[in-house]
Amino acid sequence: MSGGIHADREARARALLEAEGLPPRVRSLGMDGEIAAVSAPLSAMEALRAAAPGLRSLGYRYVALDLADGAQSTGE
Repeated sequence: MSGGIHADREARARALLEAEGLPPRVRSLGMDGEIAAVSAPLSAMEALRAAAPGLRSLGYRYVALDLADGAQSTGE
């Protein structure tokens, strides 16, 4: 997959996360961008679990909660 496809999928993932009330911070990781790494606090675990099928429908194989960046408030 090219970088443009990853950027488009990330944009769609951000919109999905925002619609679910989650922080719209997501990165595509892995060799083929198959991992959606969502930066959010641990308290967002259940909401992320509910949003995971939607993220998978965008083509992500895995959905990961990135706790290391979850406490930061970046405006991505």
